[in-house]
Amino acid sequence: MIYRCVALFSLVVLAACGGSEDPTSPPGPTAVATVSVSPTTVDMIAGDTEQLQVTLSDATGVTLTGRTITYASSSGAVAAVSSTGLVTAVGAGSATITATSEGRSGSTSLTVEWAAFAPRAATTLSGTNTFASVSVPDGVEITVTGDASLVSVGDLSISGAISGDCGELTVSGATLTITGTVSNVCSTSGSADLHLISTGDLTLTGAVLASSGDVRITNDETLSDSDFDPMMLVAGVAARAATGQMGTCTISGVVPVQGGVSKAPDGTTGDDGSDGGNWRLDCNGDVDIDGNADITGGTEIDTPDAGDGGDVNDGDVTDPSNTDGSRGAGGNGGELRIRATGNVNFSGTSSNPTRILLADGGDGGDQVDIGDGPGVSASAIGGSGGKSGTFSARANGNINIANAGGLEIVVGAGGDGGDATAVGIDGLPAEDGGSATATGGDGGETPDAQLRAQGNVTGSGNITMSGGKGGEANANAGAGGDGTQADKDGGDGGAMVARSGTGGDAGGADIRGGEGGNGWDGCSVNPPEAGGKGGKGGDATGELGLPGFGVNSGAGGTVTVGAATGDGGNGGDGDATGLGGDAGADNISAGAGGTRVDEGPNFRDGVAGNPCPNFTVDSSGLPTDFSHIVGTTSCPQAIGTITLTNNSRSQSLTWTTSTAPPLAVAGSTSGSLEPGGSVTITVSVDCSQSTSFTETLQLSVTQAGTTTPQSFTIAGTVG
Repeated sequence: MIYRCVALFSLVVLAACGGSEDPTSPPGPTAVATVSVSPTTVDMIAGDTEQLQVTLSDATGVTLTGRTITYASSSGAVAAVSSTGLVTAVGAGSATITATSEGRSGSTSLTVEWAAFAPRAATTLSGTNTFASVSVPDGVEITVTGDASLVSVGDLSISGAISGDCGELTVSGATLTITGTVSNVCSTSGSADLHLISTGDLTLTGAVLASSGDVRITNDETLSDSDFDPMMLVAGVAARAATGQMGTCTISGVVPVQGGVSKAPDGTTGDDGSDGGNWRLDCNGDVDIDGNADITGGTEIDTPDAGDGGDVNDGDVTDPSNTDGSRGAGGNGGELRIRATGNVNFSGTSSNPTRILLADGGDGGDQVDIGDGPGVSASAIGGSGGKSGTFSARANGNINIANAGGLEIVVGAGGDGGDATAVGIDGLPAEDGGSATATGGDGGETPDAQLRAQGNVTGSGNITMSGGKGGEANANAGAGGDGTQADKDGGDGGAMVARSGTGGDAGGADIRGGEGGNGWDGCSVNPPEAGGKGGKGGDATGELGLPGFGVNSGAGGTVTVGAATGDGGNGGDGDATGLGGDAGADNISAGAGGTRVDEGPNFRDGVAGNPCPNFTVDSSGLPTDFSHIVGTTSCPQAIGTITLTNNSRSQSLTWTTSTAPPLAVAGSTSGSLEPGGSVTITVSVDCSQSTSFTETLQLSVTQAGTTTPQSFTIAGTVG
């Protein structure tokens, strides 16, 4: 019994131990043991792609499938890899692409080089484009859009053309050689800078460089102002010498550095014009400029001339920030600058010189102001002209002008000052006329060209320069109004102030108007009253700007003074005569070298009025000829009248008439008149028989012991 129990217990234990296993379950997946990537090394060109192949194996070497694989690049700047293992070469350098699955990894090594860029047909680029080398052959144009860079790790040469579209354009290479065209021009408005950069030699031979903005040329981007500052000789220039020069910057042939760009944008109403673009060459090494090299900043092919200031015409609404309501100033011409850590060498000759033509300053805007109503004054100010472009050459070594006359620097013209026209309005009756103040803008300055070297400046050059013409000033003041019965004196004429601008040629001035009003005519009423006094003529101040001085001195201006300008008004007639008005003050000066032109007599005192006559005879009712047919009317026939009026306040008068047939005076032929009295004398003709006649009617008036005879001739026919 005891044995059987033990046996049963053993069976139960065995059953409990083996009950958790299912003999039908499949085995688990085999783990990834190795990751193999092919190819193991890849040489690529930037921009190319390569599809990687990855093999997964278990510990026994069996290939595994259906497993997740991830990819990574050690340098995104060199190569990028997709989730499927497609590698894209981005930039020159080395990178490792790693494939990983279930914690196991494999990799491949990449070497990427830049591609050479040598297009044979028109090509469009955008953004940053880097190549091993760049060669744009003659006849091929590369168009770049937006802000863009064309970078060559090696040499870069352009015999064809590169054209930007008004974005910032940078062209750089280890060496830079341009014999073709690089253009970055805005078709309407805007500023588009152009950067030409090398790290070695830089050569412009017959190149055409066009930009609507600044042009910057350098073979060392690290150069700064301190490298050319005489105060930094030890710390700056000496340090440059220790590191060695980068290369030589050579300019030869005709180089219109701003081809096709004539002018920066003008200002709109009352706004300033834009400044012209700058052209700057900084060279770590020598700058060699051969003869017949035109570095221009002037007109057709140039750094753009500065924009003109905006005009302001009468009634224009200007920008609220323009608090004086005046016209815009002309923009300044740009800077043309050459700097070298070595020497600057000019090797032109007098017959084939290097010519540096600088930009013109923009003209100042004109302003016209007309008074808003009777007697309202006006004031106008012309905008200042902008400065012409500047030129400077600086060398840490020497500046060498090899041959006499081999360097010609033509400084651009300073912008003309804006014209100012002010028109004061005539006064209402007995009121003053409006004054007029016009100030022409000053012409722009023409800064001196500067040649500065740490060593010597040798040779000779020619410099021509011309300042901007001063602005014209036109002041036309209103006349004073004539007196009235209620306010007998005439109004004063408006004052005139005209100041023309200073410039290379002085501006001119035109001054006219400002006549005093005439006094009221006291004889126009009965009984007469005192005449009014004439108004004072307007004072006039005219100042011509001085001509500029330079190699060629400017001309003086011309001040033109209109006839009757500043005349006093005439006194009015009356029983007490009005005095003539005083002439305005003539403070007009033509200045040094200027000319004054008077269009007629002016600044004259007014003439006093005349006494009223003590009597007046009105014969307007008397015909000078007469015809009549016998028997058509009763005879004698009245043919007209004469009215005699005694205008005296205190003296009586007597009168008599006489004539011959067929004329007769109807009624009394003589009589007397008390002060203020009048009489009408009727003249008749005897029409009873045919006749032709020419007879005289005599009227004699005696007053205060003086007899005044008057005669009236009448011709007629009776038939």
